[in-house]
Amino acid sequence: MTIPAFQYDDEETTPVCKLEIGDKFQAMYTGEHELVGFGSGMVQARHLKSGKVFDFGPFAPVKRVN
Repeated sequence: MTIPAFQYDDEETTPVCKLEIGDKFQAMYTGEHELVGFGSGMVQARHLKSGKVFDFGPFAPVKRVN
């Protein structure tokens, strides 16, 4: 299942929903990725334009904020 990491309001660029994974991922996250996998403490994110999948981790448990 694909989990949108950010959902944007149509009129604004401010995220209305955010998944908090960890400081390192938040720093690397540009808003142009979607989360595609979790496992063994790792997170995978797919770049929306290129389709490339990146591995990030290890991280604290994922939690939804807002």
